[in-house]
Amino acid sequence: MLSAVLAVLAAMTSLLPLPAGPAHADPSLASLSPYPASAPRTAPVPSGYEPVFTESLDRHGSRTTASRTDMTLTLARIAEARAAGGLRDDADELERQVRTLQADVRRIGVGELTPVGEAELRGIGARVGLRLPGLLGPATRVEIWSSGVQRASDSAEAFRGGLAAGAPSTSIGEVEADPRLLRFDKTDAEYARFLADDVAATQAIRRVAESAPVQAAATDVLERVFTPAYVSTLDDPAAAALSLWNLYAIVPGMGDATSADFSAFVSHSDAVALGTLHDADYFYRRGPSFSGQDDTYRAARVLLDDFFAAVHRRLKGGATAGVFRFAHAEQLIPFSALVGLPGSTQQVTPGRPYSAADNPWRGGLVSPLGGNVQWDVFRDDRGRVLVRVLQNERQVPVAERCRPAPGTRLYYRLTELRRCLR
Repeated sequence: MLSAVLAVLAAMTSLLPLPAGPAHADPSLASLSPYPASAPRTAPVPSGYEPVFTESLDRHGSRTTASRTDMTLTLARIAEARAAGGLRDDADELERQVRTLQADVRRIGVGELTPVGEAELRGIGARVGLRLPGLLGPATRVEIWSSGVQRASDSAEAFRGGLAAGAPSTSIGEVEADPRLLRFDKTDAEYARFLADDVAATQAIRRVAESAPVQAAATDVLERVFTPAYVSTLDDPAAAALSLWNLYAIVPGMGDATSADFSAFVSHSDAVALGTLHDADYFYRRGPSFSGQDDTYRAARVLLDDFFAAVHRRLKGGATAGVFRFAHAEQLIPFSALVGLPGSTQQVTPGRPYSAADNPWRGGLVSPLGGNVQWDVFRDDRGRVLVRVLQNERQVPVAERCRPAPGTRLYYRLTELRRCLR
């Protein structure tokens, strides 16, 4: 009876307020997409199983631009072209929009969580408590960890507030920092060396930048502001256009915190092409990358080990019923590849580079702003344990080598996950 009630309550989470983002990740925004506001979705919990634990890895929510560089470079390029007589009439309006964005970023802070991002994480937290109503209560506690970077810590606090609203009787610990676990791209020396010395990835990304669709989009974007003669003097038109795309793509996640608008300079179709270049960087340096290698995601094993260890402590009688970790795309993307989540498994060869035309990997699906991977753990009265994996609150399969428990839809024995993921 209780299982049936919990199943009904879990289904009701689809009625909860959703974040103020697009219904699906927008390919024109790549990994800068605000959290996709699609309804949570899970398969019914198998009969006889009750929730005993939940945990997650979350990317911080929508933020301001993480660097002033693109704004500074764009303004410098306008000034240079003005002196050379290489501007079109629209350049003054672009300059005005950049300065508007500069002022708004200065007011909020570079790379800081926006009100949109706060709402995203607060909603995710509230839905965790309501998705698992039989789990979090007076006899349980929750741990919350962050990378220590301000936007990740602020996201954790917003999530904490939402969780407290959805599970008001649970003891929720203060947010603590663990850079070793949640900034492993900085603390893992071997991984840091790989990222610094990965010549093959650099060459592959350059091939994407030189592809016909990206070059055509770059020319179209730049010639809305600069004359063809000036554009022809640029050493790297794709990089110059990507600076403009970065400004275009960050605005949706700022919401009402800025009035800047770059849609007159970057069309949706051009943004999709330039978003592919942005995606290629993450694909090769953090995601599936080349066939036969695991350098891009091997360092995420520290996180996978932590997921298993947290489940083990709970099953051994620990009072901690939830562990939530807040980090960055640099952690979520490798972890998703390691676990084999949808869109994170198809590798490429040096002779056939990453292309959105024949590869499902998209930064906006794997790691939108606020993106997350959640594990819900269930146990029956015989001590058997099942795990369901959610990607952005939707239940998904993991690596193909992992076999769902017999008679279930996308529920895995804990022993099977240990076998197939390790």
